[in-house]
Amino acid sequence: MIETSLLPLSLVRETAQPRVSRATIHVRIAHATPLIATGIRAVLTRSCHFQLVPEMPAGDPDVLIADSATGLRALTQRSARQRVLIVAVDDGEVMIRKALAQGVQGLLLHTCAPEELTAAVRTIALGGTAFAPHVANRIVQSIASDSLTERELEVLQLLVQGSTNKDVARRLRIALGTVKSHVRSILNKLGATHRSEAAAIAQRRGLAHLDATWAY
Repeated sequence: MIETSLLPLSLVRETAQPRVSRATIHVRIAHATPLIATGIRAVLTRSCHFQLVPEMPAGDPDVLIADSATGLRALTQRSARQRVLIVAVDDGEVMIRKALAQGVQGLLLHTCAPEELTAAVRTIALGGTAFAPHVANRIVQSIASDSLTERELEVLQLLVQGSTNKDVARRLRIALGTVKSHVRSILNKLGATHRSEAAAIAQRRGLAHLDATWAY
């Protein structure tokens, strides 16, 4: 049996029925950032409890460790057996919401400690979920606040990049009055009094990024 008594309660939540009863947990690493993938591999190979597999002829691994983009894709097409742990570089609220909506079992930041990673993999393999404390705080913050619509997120991204209302109207091909309405709604939902404050809140919460590209 896998030892679980040392798992930090702030990081994990286990279900009543263990999913994996054997000592060896089969893990596939599919992280798009080579340096992070190498670090994950180095941590897991220190323990005899984990077996790294590029592919399993008999089926999927017990746990797939991936970056946010790869993890989200895997969540939409995974089998019932495979469970996904995202090790993210970006802790943005939008990405976290998408991962939760897809049913992700775990989400850590790439700055997590080695023991956090191994604890998360064990817990997910046992049928539980594992979220880093910082991610859990993001989740609580997201639930407690009013959600922005997809259109409001588009407007907010352009505001963060310094676009005027006229610029936003032109890029999104919507009326200027509609833009102003969206801006008022964004300020209200974010609890901001002006555009600059809304932009600062958006970047802090990962709702928009200053260096993001916009295709139009």
